[in-house]
Amino acid sequence: MAESCPGVLYFIYRVPGSAGNERENLTEILSELGKKFKVDCIILRSLFLKEHECRPIIETGAGIILFNKPLRRKDMRESPGKVTGGFKYKYIFFDSVFTAKYFAYFLKRELPETGFVIDFRESRYLSELKNAGIEYGSFFEIPEKLILLREKELPVLSYHGAVIVKDSIQKEDLKREITGPLIINAARDGEICTELEGVSPCKNFLFEREVQRITYGYSEKDEKKSLKEINSALSGSPGNGLILIIPSGSEVPQYFEEALMMSLKSGRKNDVALPLSRCRLSKFSREKIPPPSDRKKYSEFLERHRLGNFAEWRIVTALNEPCFMMKGSLAEEIGVLDERFNSVYYSFVDYGFRVLQKGGRIILNQEAFINLVPEVEKFHSRYHLYSDQRRLADKWGIRSAGFLENLREHEGSESRH
Repeated sequence: MAESCPGVLYFIYRVPGSAGNERENLTEILSELGKKFKVDCIILRSLFLKEHECRPIIETGAGIILFNKPLRRKDMRESPGKVTGGFKYKYIFFDSVFTAKYFAYFLKRELPETGFVIDFRESRYLSELKNAGIEYGSFFEIPEKLILLREKELPVLSYHGAVIVKDSIQKEDLKREITGPLIINAARDGEICTELEGVSPCKNFLFEREVQRITYGYSEKDEKKSLKEINSALSGSPGNGLILIIPSGSEVPQYFEEALMMSLKSGRKNDVALPLSRCRLSKFSREKIPPPSDRKKYSEFLERHRLGNFAEWRIVTALNEPCFMMKGSLAEEIGVLDERFNSVYYSFVDYGFRVLQKGGRIILNQEAFINLVPEVEKFHSRYHLYSDQRRLADKWGIRSAGFLENLREHEGSESRH
C-alpha cells in the first residue's frame, strides 16, 4: 500500500504459534486490512523473537516496528508519540482485551482522532460473564467465601469504537452484554474494512458531562437525616442519565466521574459503580496514602494508582461504599433507599441487593479513587450495627453461614447480659 494511505497500528501481545486458531485469525485480519490500509505491527513480547517467527506476519504485507525490543508501560507514559513514530494512525487494533487494557490509557489521549478496535474472537471474557450470573433465589444461601470467588473482571470495551467477533453467534451474545462499540463480524468476507468506516474516533468516548450529583452530609449521630436527604434528591431526579451519590467533603481526582461512567457504560446489566476508598484499598495494599493537603505527593499517588488500576472493573456483590454512581432509571425501577434501616451502610447494602434482585450488576472500579473525610470513613464501621444486620437478614432471608454465625454470636452475648 502507498505510504499516504490511512494507517493501522496493530498491537500484538505475542506472535501466535502454528497450532490453534490464533495465528490464522491474526494473518487473516492483517491481510484484509492490508487491502486498504498501510499496516504496522508492534509485537509487545519480542525480546527473544526470531525473524522466521515473524514471517507469517510479514507475508501479509504488514510492517513490524520495535522488533527485538519489548514495549514497556514506561515507554508509553513518557512518549506515546515516540512509540507510534509520530504517525497519526486512522485505527489502532489490539489483539486482546488484555493488550487494550495495558496501553489504551496512553494512546487515547495522544491520538484523539483515531478509532480503537479490539479483536475479541479468542477472548474468554464473554463465557466468564455468562458464568458470573447470580441466581437471586440461591444467592443468600451461598457461603461468603464462594460469593467472593464470583467476582469477575470486566472487559474494557466502552473506551473503544469497535469489537471484532468471530461469527454471528458471538456477535449476538456480545450485543446482549455491551453497549457502545460497533460489533464487526469477521466471518463475513470483505466486511471488516467496510464496517470500519462507521467507527468513531476515540475523542467521542472521552468524558461527557451527563452526571447529576447528589451530595449528602454524613454524620454517624444522625444517619436518618442523611437517608432522607438522599431520598429527597432521588425522588426529584429526572430518571435518565447517571447519578453520583457522594458524601460532602470527599476529595476525588479529575477523571473520577469519567472512570465511573465508562465502567457503567461497558455493559447493559451494569447498574451501579463503586469507587475505591482508602478502607477497601488497605485490604490488598500496604501503600501509605499521603494526605490531599500534600498536593505533590498526593498527585503522584493518584497517577501511580491510575496507571496500576486503569480499567480494573470487577463485578462485586455488595454496595458497601459511601459513594456510588448509578443509572438514573434505577430510582423508578426499584425505588429509593429503605429508611427503616438506622444506618446509611445497611440502607446502601439493601439497595444493592435490590439491584441484584432485578438482574443488574454492581461494579467496583478500582481506577476511581476517593479520599473520604474522617467522619465519613466511620461509614465502614457500621457493618457492626447488629440491629440493622438482623433487619437485613430477616428482610432477605439470608442463610449464609458466615454472616449468620457472627450475628448469632453477638445476639447470644447480648442475651447473656
